[in-house]
Amino acid sequence: MRDAVSALVVVCDELAVFAPADAPVGAGLAARVRSGGTLALDDARAAWRLLQRYRDHTLFPPSPPLPPGLPPTGQGAAGKAPPVAGPPPAPAGPPAGTAKLLAGRNGPLGLIGISAGFKHRDALRMLPGRAWDKKRGLWTVPATPAAAGEMLSMLPTLRCSPRVQALADEYARWPEIARYIDPAIPVPTLDFDQWGVSGVAGKPLWEHQQRSALFLSEMSAALLAVTMGGGKSGAVVTALNRAGARRVLIACPDKVLGVWPKQFRRHSPVEWHIDNGRRTNAAGRSVSYPVAHRFDTAERLLFDCPCGLPHAVIVNYEVLIREPWASWLPVCEDGSDPLDVVVYDEGHRLGRFGGNDPAVAAVGAAYSRWISQRWATTGTPMPQSPLDVYHPFRALDRGIFGNTKTGFSVRYAERGGYEGKQVIGLRNPEDLARRFFQITYMPSVDLDLPPSVDVTLDVELEPEARALYDTLERQTWADVSAAAQVASGVEPLDGEELTVSPPNAPVLLMRLQQLTGGTLRMDNGELVLVSRAKSCSVGSTLAALGCCPGGPDGRSAPEPVVIFTRFVPDLDALAELAEAAGLRYGEVSGRRSDLTSDATMPEDVDLLGVQMQSGGTGIDLTRAAIGGFFSLGYSLSDYLQARARILRPGQTRPVRFLHWLVEETNDIEVYAALEARQDVIAAVLALHGIDASLLGLTAGEVDVEEWNGEVDGSAVRPILPAEIAAFAPNARVGSPASGARGRGSVTRAARQQYATIVGRSTDGGGRRRNEIDDLMEQAGADTLRMYGLEGL
Repeated sequence: MRDAVSALVVVCDELAVFAPADAPVGAGLAARVRSGGTLALDDARAAWRLLQRYRDHTLFPPSPPLPPGLPPTGQGAAGKAPPVAGPPPAPAGPPAGTAKLLAGRNGPLGLIGISAGFKHRDALRMLPGRAWDKKRGLWTVPATPAAAGEMLSMLPTLRCSPRVQALADEYARWPEIARYIDPAIPVPTLDFDQWGVSGVAGKPLWEHQQRSALFLSEMSAALLAVTMGGGKSGAVVTALNRAGARRVLIACPDKVLGVWPKQFRRHSPVEWHIDNGRRTNAAGRSVSYPVAHRFDTAERLLFDCPCGLPHAVIVNYEVLIREPWASWLPVCEDGSDPLDVVVYDEGHRLGRFGGNDPAVAAVGAAYSRWISQRWATTGTPMPQSPLDVYHPFRALDRGIFGNTKTGFSVRYAERGGYEGKQVIGLRNPEDLARRFFQITYMPSVDLDLPPSVDVTLDVELEPEARALYDTLERQTWADVSAAAQVASGVEPLDGEELTVSPPNAPVLLMRLQQLTGGTLRMDNGELVLVSRAKSCSVGSTLAALGCCPGGPDGRSAPEPVVIFTRFVPDLDALAELAEAAGLRYGEVSGRRSDLTSDATMPEDVDLLGVQMQSGGTGIDLTRAAIGGFFSLGYSLSDYLQARARILRPGQTRPVRFLHWLVEETNDIEVYAALEARQDVIAAVLALHGIDASLLGLTAGEVDVEEWNGEVDGSAVRPILPAEIAAFAPNARVGSPASGARGRGSVTRAARQQYATIVGRSTDGGGRRRNEIDDLMEQAGADTLRMYGLEGL
């Protein structure tokens, strides 16, 4: 076998069979054969797995004979018959038809084929994920417990193969497993210390962690939706040990790659062999290996390592969608399941319903065919709207909401607006909530966190910048020269045109928000400074809070502060501000990461700038008790995740969140949209009895005219230092949008529009549309979805 594989890998290398992603590994193996003859045993196994992915290539020679006992190529967990006690009982009454698993040429299709009479057509059409296979003449549904269970509930006399019956039996056990997460039923008395520990000496796992471990370890698909900082990692490690997992894949955001090894060391009483694809180079920096090298190392660790320990491979989502990870379908030589568990950390990253990149969810759906158990964890299961549950559930169990976005949309999305393609409402919220909680555990967790307060600081633009904003908003074109000259102090060159003309409404909104931060991108691609108002306000606020040399009392270290931004130029403004103030600056963005190896804020950083899309999830910034928002997008998950980086377990001081808002600008509307989305999600969760306030969500309506958010400074002294209370008359405490000055009608209109989505109504006046709404309706629906603006 080794001789055949060694010869075959050389032939494939010479014929250029290997795809670019596999070519480095294949060339390396072929070079070893050419220099030393037959491959060593571990190399031969790696080569054999590589060759399996090209068995149907037109230039590929005949496959070598398989060792005795090896399953047919491509058959793993989904292709192996699960143990059954005996033949399934014969259904009562005349059979409605037959159901069996379908297999393809390259492995399991992950589908159940149903052959039933014409009279059962209407019942089959009610199944989520059903499709008609014209070639086979069969109805098909995903091969998952949920699909098999619903199929038999509609057609109880259907004759099922043993493997289909096993899936249906697992679905029937779900209510029994759900007893573990029923707060009315005490947690079973078990020795949890053999599976997981809290990480704090003398303290046991939290009750919700124990329930989570029991629930996850017995479910083939499960979503753990615990508020951010609620101990999801400890619960997952405990569940892995209880389930006896030996081969585990963990997908997570890039910035969290270094966190998971620490979590295993902290929570697992059992030693694990872990690889996260990162190594320390000669300069002492942590770097990632190339994708092909990481894939080869992962397969060797999972299938060839003789250490005897359980193994876990940790990859980031950006790598998971690239080859060879995207089409990965391993085969084990001993015939066992290729992988025991896949964990999707921050599972909302699998994709948004209105997003334009569902590639990660597609990979997850493919993995579900051969990985025994699929779990996801997140603190924001509905990042933007309740419809966002589709992509994560597609990767967990395609039988709950179906396997096509179109079918899900028809059932739950109300469309209208531009060409009838925009999502303007929600259908069947009760059914969506019921299906969502079939495999979801969302406990109400009181983390006993210190108090927090939101402080809104109004910023007034320079007259030239104000005129530029109003002109650009009104006519979608503006000359930037005057504002740029005042902000930079440099006159434009003769003949130089500094103009900006956004091509559509979403780009206009983005340019307006960039303008409030002080930097604007011209039509020629040049970045131009047009205002220093917000950055100057940030600098003076930080000085008042003690983030300055000498600290609050003039004799201590500066107060650490974290400021979140959306745009990279805003980070440059923060770096310039820190240098001028004599502060040590650090950054977490797509271009650099100044976090420690444990993904925490370093001790030698006073001001940390964080780009929310790159560093808003999975990291620990509790060293700082002050967080600021310089610029925001419309992503609710990014906003909530950013707040949870500071206000989470480990934080011992009261937390202040600062919001710099330019009056009468797009800044106010961004917060209004975020708060409106919170209302919708909270209302859907309330249908299942979930207290959304513990998740940072509120379902109550706010009347801007009745409450302007202003409070007596002395009332907030227990949380805020005297400096902020007396900082300026523009410092206000409370919800940024609800307490905003100006454009209150826009806030109410956004809340009223979103309230109608779930059947609630609100009173009060206010315009339902404004000039920005008119522009947005003129833009294409695809462009709106690209920027996350659907439904506004």
